[in-house]
Amino acid sequence: MKRFFPFLVGGFLPLLALTALVLGLAGRPQAAHADPSTLYVRPDCTGWPDCYTSIQAAVDAAAPADEILIATGVYTGVQARAGITQVVYVSKSLTLRGGYNPDFTAWDPDLYPTTVDAQGLGRGVVISGPATVTLDGLRITGGNATGLGGFLYNVPLPGDEYDAGGGVAVLSATLYLFHGVISGNLASAGDRWAYGGGLFLDHAAGRIEDTRFFSNTASSGAYGEGAGMCLFRSRNVTLQANEFLSNTSSITDAWGLGALGGAFSLWASEGVTLTHNTFRANRAHCATCQGDGHGGGLSFWECSAYLEGNLIAANVAAGSGQTGRGGGILLKGTRAVLAGNLILDNRAAEGGTALGGGLFITGTGVITLVNNVLARNVASSTIELTGTAQARLLHTTLADNDGWALRGAVSTTAMLTNTIVAGNDGGFTGTGTISPAYTLFWQNAPLGDGITGTTVFTGDPAFADVKYHLGPASAAALDRALDVGVTTDIDREPRPAAGRPDLGADEYVIWKSDLSGNAESFLIPGQTYTYTHYLENKGNVTDTYDLTLDSVWGALATSTPITLGGGQWTSVLVRVFVPADALSGTVQVGVLTATSRFVPSLQTAVHETTTVALVGGILLEPNRTAQATPGQTLRYTHTLHNQVNYTQTFSLAAASSAGFPLSLSPDPTLAPRAAAVVTLTVQVPPGLSSAVTDRAVLTATGSVSGTGCITDTTAVCIPPAGADFTWLPAQSKTGETVRFTATITAGSPPLTYTWAFGDGSHGQGESVAHTYAQSDTYTVRLTVTNPCGQAVAEETLTVTGEPLYGAALTPITRAAQVAPGGAVVYTHTLRNTGAATDTYTVTLTSSQGWARLASSGAVRLDSQATAVVTVAVTVPPTATVGAEDVATIQAVSWADPGVAATAVDTTTVALGAKRHVYLPLVLRNR
Repeated sequence: MKRFFPFLVGGFLPLLALTALVLGLAGRPQAAHADPSTLYVRPDCTGWPDCYTSIQAAVDAAAPADEILIATGVYTGVQARAGITQVVYVSKSLTLRGGYNPDFTAWDPDLYPTTVDAQGLGRGVVISGPATVTLDGLRITGGNATGLGGFLYNVPLPGDEYDAGGGVAVLSATLYLFHGVISGNLASAGDRWAYGGGLFLDHAAGRIEDTRFFSNTASSGAYGEGAGMCLFRSRNVTLQANEFLSNTSSITDAWGLGALGGAFSLWASEGVTLTHNTFRANRAHCATCQGDGHGGGLSFWECSAYLEGNLIAANVAAGSGQTGRGGGILLKGTRAVLAGNLILDNRAAEGGTALGGGLFITGTGVITLVNNVLARNVASSTIELTGTAQARLLHTTLADNDGWALRGAVSTTAMLTNTIVAGNDGGFTGTGTISPAYTLFWQNAPLGDGITGTTVFTGDPAFADVKYHLGPASAAALDRALDVGVTTDIDREPRPAAGRPDLGADEYVIWKSDLSGNAESFLIPGQTYTYTHYLENKGNVTDTYDLTLDSVWGALATSTPITLGGGQWTSVLVRVFVPADALSGTVQVGVLTATSRFVPSLQTAVHETTTVALVGGILLEPNRTAQATPGQTLRYTHTLHNQVNYTQTFSLAAASSAGFPLSLSPDPTLAPRAAAVVTLTVQVPPGLSSAVTDRAVLTATGSVSGTGCITDTTAVCIPPAGADFTWLPAQSKTGETVRFTATITAGSPPLTYTWAFGDGSHGQGESVAHTYAQSDTYTVRLTVTNPCGQAVAEETLTVTGEPLYGAALTPITRAAQVAPGGAVVYTHTLRNTGAATDTYTVTLTSSQGWARLASSGAVRLDSQATAVVTVAVTVPPTATVGAEDVATIQAVSWADPGVAATAVDTTTVALGAKRHVYLPLVLRNR
């Protein structure tokens, strides 16, 4: 036992600080790396840049944070660095990753093994901190630390008392070890203390995961500890999903001091976590070795640790005739929590004194056990408590063990709640304080149940399997436990499942579900349909189900996940949408699956079968209308749509209401949703003399389904012919109404009659009236039109008499000179020179804006009557000498806007000019 061992004052791997200094001076120059780089190691580097044939050469060349990729192969060749001998020495933060094929295109450590083989000549790997180093995918074997010493507080010590770390030795560094194999390594073959045959960590931290430790030996000559792995004064180390198999701490003991921790040894360390590891067939001491054996699987000495979900099986602490303590685990002076572990088939000693086939707890430690199974272990006791140890056991299964289930020496304390004690040689015994409560006893013989405590049950727990799960026949253990706040069982299943918790490590949980509602539907394209299924939790515990749907057309309409208590059910909706272009007869099968989150292998599924029905119709479009003349041929084009979700051929047929000859394009074959152009040709007979309308009906009939039809309307048009006209009175005069009347000899309606009277005027209608204002000879033109043609007639018409409308302004021009600031008034005479009374619009425009119309702007005059038009001009005081304003006066006839008279007044600015007033002079003949 360690309290007797003087090895702590020994020295191992001396002069580490000096080593780092020597390596820094004597090693090859370090390359400067601004960013992490990747280096390569291959047995042959031909054609490879940044490549090295030895791992150590790559390590020496690398900068901190670089990654070294190592191809498959066996890498040997130990070397001494300041008295330290190993294959690989690392003193900076690096990643070494093996398991690559030769060209680094594939990574698989099993398929492409990368082996560091020390060949018994030194250690495999040495890591000296401070540094963070990752070893991934490496196999380390053949390590031998005999005579190489050990670590202690990072201070070199004299002497040759102990050796440590045959495979890998880590000092004051953080190690990440993944996907590795540590095998066939030896810490010491000499007459020395030996620690960590496979892996030794001193003042270190890190994570060890998915790595196999097998056939490692701590000592082949004296005392050995932690054959697979040994931790000394380390913190925050996690082991997960590793396997420790057939490791032996000592295979001989010339000293007779024994051995400790066949697979794993932890001493003076804190914050160590072991989860889901396997420790099987390891030995602290060989079968024929002298001396005691402690912790056949694991040993914990003056430390703190957490163990969950581990399998500790078939380990042996001591050999024949020796004293063995803790076939599975030794815990001394340790604070530890053990949760959900299987401790099976371990043996404290193969003869001799055997204490604690499963656990040996001693010293001042406080141990808590929750949901553990200890079964088929061999010793005089399964759990042995000595010293002042304290243990609290909640939901423990102790079954089929040789010896007492638990024995406590004086000054020890054991509190057991919700325990199953069945099939052991005996129950609870000892001189310590043993306090069972809520305990099921069954067939513990020949020693009997021993101390039974309070709330005792008797009956067969009827375990369902070799891992001591409860089953439907385990009524003696079901719903009988005290609720102590433990919410899950050894399998991490919920506790309690229903009602009260169950006794022992396992909670009887029924995981069963049913998803019902297989369905089949016939749907049409574009249709949406909702399938309804029913999910039922037929178990006895609340479960959560993830819903997944494998469907081309479907989507979950119910939220996922779904949580249901035991016996509860709910509906699950799946909404299916059939695409609009889905073909008739298409079948889509959707699979809805409900998967338990607690038991992922528990799945239930239903099927939805959706078949596309035959649907759709025929669309023939559009109806068309056209006009034609006799003898004309018309071609009507239409689009035929196959809206049925099936390929079919269409038969075309047509009929004419007027008996016109018809012809059709060939019968088309169309895929679903396809379209084609079809043609109907209509021949209008040439001899028609009167208008007629033909309606041709085109019909398309599908070979599978559907009929469509359209109508083409042909209106036959007769062009106008023989246009002529007459007028009255035949001798027309100005101002007199002339009526024109048109005639034609042929032409189908609608007919349009358009007249041009020759004086710029026009009219429409079969009969029209018009008045001429001026005497003249006019050419009158008649145009008769319909949609298919026109006919024209022209005649000459003479109109006599006076003009109806006329106008004159006199004088035509006036002019004056006016000083700046002066004014002038101009007057003109407006005369109606026509034969009819008329009204005139009088307007004025002024180039400078000085003139304004001082008389009325509208003047009505009888024939030959006159009126005075007055214009007032005011010259601005600022006007420039020589400036000129031109005022234009215009009188326009209302009756005939083409009749107009114009006069112009010009005003010039001059110095010394006088005011002027121009009055019209009217001469009268008396």
